[in-house]
Amino acid sequence: MTSAEDVARLAGRALAATATAYLSGSGGTRYGAAVLTASGRIFEAGQYSSFNHQTGVHAEQAALVAAVAAGCPDVVALAVASTKARDFTRPCGTCRQIILEHAARCGRSIDVVMVGPAGTCDVRPIEALLPDSWLPA
Repeated sequence: MTSAEDVARLAGRALAATATAYLSGSGGTRYGAAVLTASGRIFEAGQYSSFNHQTGVHAEQAALVAAVAAGCPDVVALAVASTKARDFTRPCGTCRQIILEHAARCGRSIDVVMVGPAGTCDVRPIEALLPDSWLPA
């Protein structure tokens, strides 16, 4: 289980990463994510939106790839935040599947920190967010 201190750090970094989101137009919701590795390193990213709304890169995906590219694939937690202040920011179904597959590659569960209004957080293991999931044999 991710410590309260790590949850707060990750939530702050994910919120900060919303400022790096690359939107395809003015306005819109900005998403940011941060991942914590077993070695204690944090990698963050904002989403990269495409004009066609099909070929963009979600913040969660970008943060995971940043960790892997830096040689730190052993992720223990991932936080996701947005500029939408009404509710907790939850990963979409595609990102849930990618996080679950990454957890399987790491051989451990990944805690997902969903940041809400005023920095509140809802923390759940990825398996709870994607029950009856599909993974290759």
